[in-house]
Amino acid sequence: MDDLLLEEEPKEELTLDILNKTHAGDDTVLEHPLPENPSYELLLKARSRLIDFLDLQARPSWRWGGTEGLAEVLREAFEKLFEISVSLQKVRTHAENGPVLKHPLPENPFPENPSYELLSDARAKVLDFLDVNSLSGWENTAKLSEVLKEGFEKLFEIVISQQNARAALHEKENKKPMPDDGIPF
Repeated sequence: MDDLLLEEEPKEELTLDILNKTHAGDDTVLEHPLPENPSYELLLKARSRLIDFLDLQARPSWRWGGTEGLAEVLREAFEKLFEISVSLQKVRTHAENGPVLKHPLPENPFPENPSYELLSDARAKVLDFLDVNSLSGWENTAKLSEVLKEGFEKLFEIVISQQNARAALHEKENKKPMPDDGIPF
């Protein structure tokens, strides 16, 4: 029996058909490898779906199993967004679609106890930062990786702060914690 190792079947490559059959915000983009020569349309849709996934995942939640679970989800999403971004640059270079403007990471000099709403706004701005910069033409992949990593680190910091702000608000109101759908358990 020790000689028999179960090999994991290779996952089906991501296609527009797969994306069209799934829902926005799910982890389909993370679950399927990109094809060797993806189309520009596939890359744009995969990038958009990944940003939707991040928008859903990067919200205060008890579903991650602690900060390590959130960090793992964001790490996987970072790696996939980087892969998509590098592929987009190659396709765009060949298609000569011209330069895309880079978008600065929003600064957040938060007060000591920022409100949930302020953090929600900051989270949306970081998602915009990741969205725009994943399309931007960077001089090299190391710089692209550095910029996206900075955005993901900021997103992680904001989500943890937002979860703490949400917990403090519920404690202050002396209510039970609420799940993501807003209905008390």
